[in-house]
Amino acid sequence: MFISFLSQNKGKPSAILVIQSGGAARRGIDRGEQLFTVIRANTGLQLRQEPISEIKKRHKKATPDEAQPLWTSLYDATKSDCLHQHW
Repeated sequence: MFISFLSQNKGKPSAILVIQSGGAARRGIDRGEQLFTVIRANTGLQLRQEPISEIKKRHKKATPDEAQPLWTSLYDATKSDCLHQHW
């Protein structure tokens, strides 16, 4: 799990789940970097895969204990309301 460096609007950071994906030859990534799939609490699985170097520019690695309250808060808030009301 990762937590965003930059807080969204009212200072609430967001948590993402990052899962290792397939090979690195897709989307012009020739440096041999492994691609990762991002899952967000409010939108689910992201189709666009990213190298870990890009993810680390915007997020820091977190323990499940650190990320879980942020994930649950965003997930619960966006089940019935617009994301903008959560921030």
